[in-house]
Amino acid sequence: MERFSYYGMRALLILFMTAAVDRGGLGFSVAKAGVIYGLYTAMVYLMSLPGGWLADRIVGSAARCSTAEFLIALGQFKPGHSRTAFFYLGLVLLFWAPGC
Repeated sequence: MERFSYYGMRALLILFMTAAVDRGGLGFSVAKAGVIYGLYTAMVYLMSLPGGWLADRIVGSAARCSTAEFLIALGQFKPGHSRTAFFYLGLVLLFWAPGC
């Protein structure tokens, strides 16, 4: 599930950020969208180590997958809102979700 979410988000993230507000996007410039996309992609890989450690040591193996799936689902719904704060919160939830 997390790979589907990650690659789906990669395919649509720049398009959503650069689309005009009246067309349902955020209206960001291409440069700003590129920076956010690069940070999102980097954080997915960088947060896998502390996220995996947290999932293994704190959450436990039984709750790890359900916690990750819940965070991914919540993160996928947040960027669809028109408020920019929800967009950023959704991205944080997506890259912080501990992998299964």
